[in-house]
Amino acid sequence: MICYSRHDSFEEAGHCPDHAARYREVVEGMARRCGDPYFWLSFVDRIVDDDQPVVLHHGVAVVPAPDFSTAVDTAWLTGCNPGGEVRGYELDRGEVDRAQVPLFTLLDGVDLEAAKEALAAAHEEGR
Repeated sequence: MICYSRHDSFEEAGHCPDHAARYREVVEGMARRCGDPYFWLSFVDRIVDDDQPVVLHHGVAVVPAPDFSTAVDTAWLTGCNPGGEVRGYELDRGEVDRAQVPLFTLLDGVDLEAAKEALAAAHEEGR
């Protein structure tokens, strides 16, 4: 896929569907060859509403990367990082593969619950 748009910044490139699709292909291929781990990234915004703290959960993305910082950048460049505060942790590569969790996709609601259940089942299966 070729993008004919000119992007002035890293942030703009991260929101271009053509760049995101191409970057996903490249990262997936590299991760398979290098054996990079997967990272579970959770995105939230913390706001104060009427002096009450409120956490808005945007969703979760699973991405392959050699480390957490690169995982956050990869999520941005592949279009599955909506912004906000990010927390995450490394997942077992075999469990993610067995669970067939969608990569580079912002998961929420039913899809997020399905991913959690699939990972839990893959974890039990691997014991």
